[in-house]
Amino acid sequence: METCLLHRLREEKSMRLKGGIYHQTQIKLAYNSNRIEDSKLSEEQTRYIFETNTSDSRKEWFKAGDYKIRPNTVGDNETTAPVKVRGAIAALLDSYYKTAPMDFAALVDFHYRFEKIHPFQDSNGRVGRIILLKNVLRIILSLLLLKMSIKCFTTAD
Repeated sequence: METCLLHRLREEKSMRLKGGIYHQTQIKLAYNSNRIEDSKLSEEQTRYIFETNTSDSRKEWFKAGDYKIRPNTVGDNETTAPVKVRGAIAALLDSYYKTAPMDFAALVDFHYRFEKIHPFQDSNGRVGRIILLKNVLRIILSLLLLKMSIKCFTTAD
């Protein structure tokens, strides 16, 4: 069942609504994520890129929404060759699903391996951080629910 927020985000995305929650989230997330990577773009410049569609995503070799077709690097470090990305991601995800529950060390290892693969032409750091955040929030939520259930169990009515 879709929440009201999820429905609204999907609706705004499909409408390409400027200024809505989805649009603002895209800009803020991209801006702050790029700042982490030492980008010098201002928030206004980031917004302009989104609103004018003036990114590399319009270039033929840039496959937005698919794995990279050109080699890329992280600093001076080589990443997985484009022809090996699909298999490397499959192995990473297989390992991820077999590691339950995820602890901090497993999350760090997953994030490192994801970034070393660098499966997309762009936004790998952003995607990696979102995956990491999702899993950290899952752990925090699990701990909160456990604490609440212990409190409910130990509290006399």
